[in-house]
Amino acid sequence: MNYDKIVVFPHSIPKRWKDETLEIDFDGRIVKVFHDGCQILIHTDLLSPWSSTQLVSGRQGDFVLYNFRELLMIYGLKPQEFLRAFHLRGFVQIDKTRRGIFMKVFCLEDQDNPKSNETDWSEYYHAGFDELHKLDRKYSWSFDPGKVSLQQGKLNVQGSLTLSDLWKEEPIYFNHAGQAVKLRNGYNELNLTYVPGEDAYVGLRHSRYPGRRISLANLEAEHE
Repeated sequence: MNYDKIVVFPHSIPKRWKDETLEIDFDGRIVKVFHDGCQILIHTDLLSPWSSTQLVSGRQGDFVLYNFRELLMIYGLKPQEFLRAFHLRGFVQIDKTRRGIFMKVFCLEDQDNPKSNETDWSEYYHAGFDELHKLDRKYSWSFDPGKVSLQQGKLNVQGSLTLSDLWKEEPIYFNHAGQAVKLRNGYNELNLTYVPGEDAYVGLRHSRYPGRRISLANLEAEHE
């Protein structure tokens, strides 16, 4: 069963020059991007589950980052921080699971919808750029850490995981200092060995993605 979710973000990408053109088509399997006469294709069937793919435009032209999530973890940056740091603009982001894709399409600043000869983008859900964070969690997953405490050198977490339909078959882990505990959908109670100076992260096994970090600095301060 296909649980694809597609969201269009109007007026979200500043133009670099007055006559800049951007056209995006999607036939259900292939994303076609035409930017100032150059074409880039992304075959969604070829993307791996748990992958995050971003099509960007920078000083060296347009290219696809097939390892976007891994780059965020390496540099310790959230998506928009990464794009700003490397002077990139992101036109399309595709997060894939075994059930389908969550695709975000970003329009140039003078567009309500991407120009297209094949796709009626007006039929898809449109959102403001300020809704990006909320939609990422709505169409993927969210973890509410609830109560986090230190008890005799142990990190105790009582929290709740909520999976969207798109992510129902994907494993989500609670990670701290080399320890990775698989979470179940719903309520979870965890006990891990606490390592001072290390925060916790939720996501892929051994993930250190800053967008899903749980800061433990306050816990350390409370037990000094």
